[in-house]
Amino acid sequence: MKFTLCLFAALLFRATTAFATLATVSSSNDGNGLFSYTFSLGTDPYVWGLANGNGTIALRSEAVLQIYSPAGWSGTWQPDGWVNWSYTGPGTVFIGEPSLTFSILSESTTAIAYNEPLAQEGNFPRGVIGGGAYTYPDHTGLAVGYESFDFIGPAPIPEPATGTLLSIGAISLLALKRRQVFVRR
Repeated sequence: MKFTLCLFAALLFRATTAFATLATVSSSNDGNGLFSYTFSLGTDPYVWGLANGNGTIALRSEAVLQIYSPAGWSGTWQPDGWVNWSYTGPGTVFIGEPSLTFSILSESTTAIAYNEPLAQEGNFPRGVIGGGAYTYPDHTGLAVGYESFDFIGPAPIPEPATGTLLSIGAISLLALKRRQVFVRR
């Protein structure tokens, strides 16, 4: 009976919060490759809680040079392009109490929307907050889960086209050959 009540409570939480916004994300860039993400309280009476080793904020990014994290947080870049921030401080931190800003410095200065659903194969998936869901403002733990969010991030840096590389090589060889001819006279 106790298991059934817990299962019912979890399903009820999921049903009532299917479209809940536990956190809002504001993204910006400075035009020089610095992309910033500010997390604030959402519009519903719930809040995300993350503890040391439990929960993450993750988003895809291109050409990452450096990751900036608030005090008590650690950011890592993965080879598959995901940046993960984890809380490393004591106790539980509640996203949006106060607002938190994370940043990425990228080689890319061009911004693009990352808004593709997570389940789809795509290059620009939404970001994710994963952790415990709590009531707000009293912080009663309810369930674990995740919320995805749209954001603006760095666009991929295009690889040079083969034709362009061959053209540059041919021009370089011709210039070198011309210089050799000029030096011999």
